[in-house]
Amino acid sequence: MEEQELETKYFYITGIVLTCLTLITILILVCFHINVLEVSFPCVVYQKTGHYCPGCGGTRSIKALLQGDILSSLKYHPVIVYILVLGGIFMISNTYTLIKYRKLAGLQMKPLYLILAPVIIFVQWIIKEILLIFFSIHII
Repeated sequence: MEEQELETKYFYITGIVLTCLTLITILILVCFHINVLEVSFPCVVYQKTGHYCPGCGGTRSIKALLQGDILSSLKYHPVIVYILVLGGIFMISNTYTLIKYRKLAGLQMKPLYLILAPVIIFVQWIIKEILLIFFSIHII
C-alpha cells in the first residue's frame, strides 16, 4: 500500500472514530438533558491579560454552529468551520468511493490542507488583536 493510501486510511479511520465519539456525546447530552449552549469555558489568557489567545472564540464558534449561525461561527473562530467543511467533504467523498468502488479514492488530504489550519488560526488571532489594540473592538 503506498504512502498516500495509508495516510488516507488513517485519516478516514480517525474521522469515523471522531464521528462516533461526537454521536455518543450528543446521545449522552440528550439523555441527561444537558444544554451545551449554556456551558461556557472562559479563556484564562484573556481573563489574565486582556488579550486573546490563538484559540479564543473556539467554543463560541462551535455553539454558533450548533445554533445554525455559520456567519457568527466564522467571526468567532473560522478554523472551526474550515475543519468541519474539509472533514465533511473528506468523509463523504471517501465513504462514497468506498461503497461504490471498494477503495478510498475521494478527497485526499494534502499537506496544504493541513498547513492552512494553523495559518487560519494565526491570521484570525492577529486580526482580533489588531481590532482590540488599535480600535478597542472586542470579538468575545
